[in-house]
Amino acid sequence: LAYVQLPDTVTRIEDWAFWYCDSLTSIELPDGLTYIGASAFLFSGINSISIPGTVTLGESVFDSSKLTSVELGNGIAALPASTFRTSLVESVDIPGSVKTIGNKAFYYCRELSDVTLHEGLERIDAEAFYKCGSITEITIPSTCKTVGANAFYDTAVGTITVLNPDCEIDVAYDSSGTLGKVGVTT
Repeated sequence: LAYVQLPDTVTRIEDWAFWYCDSLTSIELPDGLTYIGASAFLFSGINSISIPGTVTLGESVFDSSKLTSVELGNGIAALPASTFRTSLVESVDIPGSVKTIGNKAFYYCRELSDVTLHEGLERIDAEAFYKCGSITEITIPSTCKTVGANAFYDTAVGTITVLNPDCEIDVAYDSSGTLGKVGVTT
């Protein structure tokens, strides 16, 4: 199984649906899809995907997959825990409809170098970008109220720009000296 094209009548992909389908490299999701279940593509060979904005994601959907490219549709409300954990995602543009980036959502995504966060994001949970060693800078939008513990631990981040002076930031990075500057702008 290398390619799947789901018909428009499919509205849900249930938990574990394509678990360990390492030969699956491509899937076309219908516009009317509303749910992708927990671990649906865990350890899959899928390398790129476009997720419609109508979708609610379960935890660990693309955990440990070979995913390198992802397009997130405007309308997705959250990236739950471990959504892309240890995948090969290289860049991500997180739409403003996403209110929460869950615990370990991008944990150990070593290839992730470009992250764009839009106004609308309210919370970045603990270890969200933990060990994403290719990220060099990040701008946290003015709508973000909380950044959890170790959100940027062991990354190459040299500059974090926080646009909300009231944002509560737990220890967001390690003390290895890699972080050069944290700026809070008003």
